[in-house]
Amino acid sequence: MKKKLLYIEGKFEEAINFHEQALQIRRKYYSSDHPHIANSLRNIGDIFHKKDRYDEAFVYFQEALTILEKYYKSFHPDIAKCMSSIGYYFREQRNYDKSLESHQRSLTIYEKCYPTDHVFIPLTLNDIADSLGGQDKNNEALNVHCRAFRMHKKFIQYDHIDMSKYFCTLRSFFSGHIDIICLLHNIDVVLNILEKFDDAMIFHRQALTMEEEYHPSFQAKIAQTFIWIGHVLRNQEKYEEALDHYKQALVMQKSYYPLGHVNIAFTLQNIGAILSEQGKYDEALKFYQQVTIVVEKHGLHNRCDIAFNLMGFGNILCNQEKLDEAIDYYQRALQIQKDYYDHSDHPNLADTINNIDNLLCSQKKYDEAMKFYKEALRIQEKNYPNGHIKIAITLNNIGHVLMNQTKYDESLDYYQQAYSILVKLGSYYPLDQLQIAFYRSYISDVLHLQKKYQEAVEYQQRALSIREKCLPSTHKQIITSCIKISRSLCSQKKYTDALEFQQRALSIEEKIEPINYMNIVDRLCEIGKNFFDQEKYDEALEFFQRALTIMETSDPSNHGYNATLLNSIGEILKQQQKYDEALTFKNRALKMRETHFPSNHQHIASILNDISIIFHEQNKYDEALDCTFYQRAVEIKEKFDPTDYEGIVIMLITISNEFKHGKKYDDALHYLDRDLNIRETHLPSTYEQISRHVNGIGLIHNEQEKYNEARQYYRRALDITVKFNASAYDDIAVLLSNISLTFQRQGDYVKAFDFRNRSLKIRETHLSSNHLKIADGLNELGHILLAQKNNNADVLEDQKKYNEALLYRQRALTIKQEYCSSDHDEIANNLTEIGQLHANLKEYDKALEVYQQALSTREQISQSDQVENDYIIQYFSFIFYRPTKYTNCLREIDLVWNSKTDYDRAAEYFEKCLCIREASLSLAGGRKKKSS
Repeated sequence: MKKKLLYIEGKFEEAINFHEQALQIRRKYYSSDHPHIANSLRNIGDIFHKKDRYDEAFVYFQEALTILEKYYKSFHPDIAKCMSSIGYYFREQRNYDKSLESHQRSLTIYEKCYPTDHVFIPLTLNDIADSLGGQDKNNEALNVHCRAFRMHKKFIQYDHIDMSKYFCTLRSFFSGHIDIICLLHNIDVVLNILEKFDDAMIFHRQALTMEEEYHPSFQAKIAQTFIWIGHVLRNQEKYEEALDHYKQALVMQKSYYPLGHVNIAFTLQNIGAILSEQGKYDEALKFYQQVTIVVEKHGLHNRCDIAFNLMGFGNILCNQEKLDEAIDYYQRALQIQKDYYDHSDHPNLADTINNIDNLLCSQKKYDEAMKFYKEALRIQEKNYPNGHIKIAITLNNIGHVLMNQTKYDESLDYYQQAYSILVKLGSYYPLDQLQIAFYRSYISDVLHLQKKYQEAVEYQQRALSIREKCLPSTHKQIITSCIKISRSLCSQKKYTDALEFQQRALSIEEKIEPINYMNIVDRLCEIGKNFFDQEKYDEALEFFQRALTIMETSDPSNHGYNATLLNSIGEILKQQQKYDEALTFKNRALKMRETHFPSNHQHIASILNDISIIFHEQNKYDEALDCTFYQRAVEIKEKFDPTDYEGIVIMLITISNEFKHGKKYDDALHYLDRDLNIRETHLPSTYEQISRHVNGIGLIHNEQEKYNEARQYYRRALDITVKFNASAYDDIAVLLSNISLTFQRQGDYVKAFDFRNRSLKIRETHLSSNHLKIADGLNELGHILLAQKNNNADVLEDQKKYNEALLYRQRALTIKQEYCSSDHDEIANNLTEIGQLHANLKEYDKALEVYQQALSTREQISQSDQVENDYIIQYFSFIFYRPTKYTNCLREIDLVWNSKTDYDRAAEYFEKCLCIREASLSLAGGRKKKSS
């Protein structure tokens, strides 16, 4: 009995001394092949096994088995016990086939030697189930566990707890109460697997009652029971109660071991772990530091426990986001494990490597993480059978890394491999089904990122179905699935369907106790965003204001979130064109961020940018620039997030546009040049944008009449486009036209004609023959020819230019009459220009005919406008705009009659023209007087 107590207390050196003394005594009195000697050998082997000296233990087990098999032949309970010990050895070596074989042999012996309801049978069944679990034969393992559980249930009348009857049954098989207590704790293992925590607690408390009754002075064992009870409470997330039990256990251990003991270290670890889970990291660290002191003083039987303690430090530092320090602790733990396992590929190494990987992922060191994950996978594939759950976990982790690297196809492949393993395991445990739900959710995440939104919805809905079956209706995982489904539905613009899931998520959040106001606010914002995307701004405003009200009441000091809500409300009001109200909310958000955040915070830059946009929408360009909102925004952006080149260039372009609106071209060029420099240096693949912005710089130089500089940039843009996207025909045509314009403005009409003609040829090749852009090109060629005529003193050459221009104008007219026959204004302009060419060629009859057509077209415009425009302001718009062009036609006809020396007809048209212009001036004067 003394030896057994020492074993249970973890006093292995003392226990082994007793067993070795017993072995020496027995060898004096018994023959070398007597079963008493075999039992002593097995007991010594069990202690070596407990000390993780597995190979030494195995030697003792084999020697004991040889003696027992020779003495008893095949069937005896002592042989069964020895086979169980050998089974434990093989299980530690991950040799589950041999472990299973050993335990099955034990079971066969027990079933032959004992009644079918003997307590050793369910205990051995549990050992068999553990080995099956190691082989990932979870269905078989579950069946065996359930068989053992039914036998336990039969013993103790599980539905109606009657422990006294159970104890009587057990006493006929066990030598003392310690064995009964151990069995009670073993039953708890099954209940924990089934997540029947309340039932597990009943068995622990019954064991505790027996310990306090029969072994009240054995405080070390009672302390261990308190720890087991703490584990159950921890699984129920009853952290304070669990912590209380751990601390009571610690008091007992310190009382029982006044000089200290390594078991105290394990209790300190449990306390540290639970404090870490509660987010009390500083307190947790103190307990882990105490563990280190105990270990250094008393030593641990297994250096892997030292490694485990180091990983505890790493976990806390990880939660404190001290990632480099955490990695250091994990790597120290890994080195201890490598030394302990003699640098073999032990599966425990893979677990530690995965911890390091997870931190590297948090640091976005994906390439390093991938190397570690693949090393972990190699070790696991070497030690575990195909389709092991740990292999699935590592495959899933690799999928995470690839997803973060935006390698979505590869990520999806690894996720699906992991998912397939879980499905093949086919376990019916609720916990395993929930893992399947998680893996479906991961696949859904990747599909969403691939913009395969409907597939993403389908996978997430399947995950939701599992969670609805396995979890309470208000569980957080159900909320998560609802959120992700709504996200993918919104991406498909299925806003009504998405709203259903968003409202369900909100409803669940409102039912959870204690109420998490932050989560409720998040759900309100998601619904508000849904309405915003539908342009239902009143509904969106309602939800965002509800969110703001909650935050201002429940968490007014959360300045960052409150500023975001104020900013969002301002954005909604901006979309409703309620600019003054929008500015009020934006300025409140800005003031809050400027008060509580660093002056260079990126969110301040974002709000400054938004305020400038509102000024722009109000056409208050000077306010936007004078208040330097844009400039401050870009300065903050460049300082706070200098590598966000896309965000910076967007701001630079916006500022440039504002200066351009204000005709401050030098300032506009300054920001465009900065934009171009960033694009060429850091975003070279965006050649289309680079070409566009080079062209934009050219346009500003053109506005400044700096035609040489403009042309230089146009040519750069043209070279870029031709080099990287020669099929961008329209862009090339536009750039050729821009170059032509610079030559035209400088009076170099030959080159202007050449570039404009090249532009036209491209469009004629790639556009339909009646495309409006071709007509515009023809007209521009006509303009250039006329300009050449004005610079030419050769009459014959003039006539040639007129004829060429006339051909281009007539072709343009034909296209416009076909392509945009309803655009009378454009057609009338073209007719007028053709009439001018005929007049210049002294073809007065043709000129008169064309002018009459132009006049008729203008009159159609007048009639149309007067019929369609009922409001006086629209009538004024017509009368102020139309008379100029209409009277121009009359004036042109007057000039033709003059040229034909028909002065009476000329006077008639001149008088018509004069009357219309006088009427127009009179109306204009009246309108100005009224407005003043």
